[in-house]
Amino acid sequence: MLLRCIQGLAMGGEWAGATVVTAELAPVDRRGYYGMYPQLGPALGSLLSSVTFLLTTLTMSDAAFLSWGWRVPFLASAVLIVVGFVARMALEEPKSFRRTFEARTNRCGSLRSQNSSGSYQSVDWRQPAKYSGRAHRTSQAGL
Repeated sequence: MLLRCIQGLAMGGEWAGATVVTAELAPVDRRGYYGMYPQLGPALGSLLSSVTFLLTTLTMSDAAFLSWGWRVPFLASAVLIVVGFVARMALEEPKSFRRTFEARTNRCGSLRSQNSSGSYQSVDWRQPAKYSGRAHRTSQAGL
């Protein structure tokens, strides 16, 4: 029961993350269309698992299924794990994430930074970083 709860929480996180990444990487005018595909994932996964177990139980006796056959669908899912891993490794970070990450890295500094003469100097990470950008506010009525 505990493992099923953990699996449900993990699927919820993966599902939300897949939807966000898909929408961010999609062309701007097609984000809704592309964002629809991760929504199909849990339903298709349930359908695929039901069909797999149905085929397994139809092709072997009850005794064979109970002794070793129930493992076959789980072992076959290892292929999906490899496919998912390869797909995740091939995925690039969205441009919006990279911009945000670079802005935060540049704003916070690093433990060592290169000065204008090309030599490295130590940076005290406990000191607040100087904000070099200019704040921009838009006025919004009603707030």
